[in-house]
Amino acid sequence: MPPHSVIISTRAIIGRIAIDEIPLATNQGFKNIVVVDQTRVLPKYIASVLLSCVPLPPIEIQQDIVAELETEQSLVNANRELIKRFEKKIEATINRVWGDEKEHSIASIAKNLAEYLNLTEEDISEMLPSGRQSRYRNRVKWVAPHFNYV
Repeated sequence: MPPHSVIISTRAIIGRIAIDEIPLATNQGFKNIVVVDQTRVLPKYIASVLLSCVPLPPIEIQQDIVAELETEQSLVNANRELIKRFEKKIEATINRVWGDEKEHSIASIAKNLAEYLNLTEEDISEMLPSGRQSRYRNRVKWVAPHFNYV
């Protein structure tokens, strides 16, 4: 077992729990929990939970908790799938605008986007409140880092 594994005695003195500090081997009289990612759970926390005398809720409440967790997990999975779909749509739209994977200047990005979005000269020339730059040019500079540009 690697260091920081939680070791549980299942024979002789049943229920004793320890955390190893050095690599070691155990026999069939132990159950071991190897914590692979200590950024997600600490071995001492696992040992504390196992040693605590927190009563289990009735089975009906356990079932409700599990059902809620499963519902939440299905939402997480659905959102991950939705993100993948939108990423594909975004990539397809970018490819429709550019049609290639070449590097583009900010000026060519501005020109291609204006054509793709059917922007009028009025849309393109509307100024920011500061009067120092057009709103369109400003927004293009915001998105330019997401494209290959020179």
